[in-house]
Amino acid sequence: MRVNARVFKLDTFSYGRLRYAIAESHIYVAPPWGDPETLLLDSLHHVVRKMLPNFSGVVIPDTLQIGQSFVDYRACTLSTSWDEKNCYVVVLAQSDYLPVGKPILRSFKSGLFTEANWVFGDASGDGLVTSADIIYLINYLFVGGPPPHPPASGDPTYDCNINGADIVYLINYLYVGGPPPLKGCAF
Repeated sequence: MRVNARVFKLDTFSYGRLRYAIAESHIYVAPPWGDPETLLLDSLHHVVRKMLPNFSGVVIPDTLQIGQSFVDYRACTLSTSWDEKNCYVVVLAQSDYLPVGKPILRSFKSGLFTEANWVFGDASGDGLVTSADIIYLINYLFVGGPPPHPPASGDPTYDCNINGADIVYLINYLYVGGPPPLKGCAF
């Protein structure tokens, strides 16, 4: 699994860190825990399974100016004991400036998308790469339509951005015999 994150600096902060948490919910336990007269717990939720790259996170450069962005990529192998369909990623941008507390500047939660869940180049999400995907990307980029879900499905050029090059790539693939869509890494 690969996690992509892009931080846009909107305000002044220093000692910024980007932290990734791989979490899992619906971990069923047997027998249930707790006092039978009050409450029995049969599952655990929001269990952090792994921090990427570790708890310290990744330094957001202090040289980053307001309006600029910072991109980071992390790779992770999911344990076979985890239920992939119940896992998700939480990305936190935090400031480690204060001696007490680490305020979260922004956060984002996303489900996991594996190659089994989506088709490369299938921006519309119908399971096929057709002219509907070209129209979907045109609507997204130029008319304010919804984004591809997952975003990487609308990035057949694998340049980590969804833009006009992806539309041209799909046109070449569908009508001129160009190469097939690539995996994509847009987020």
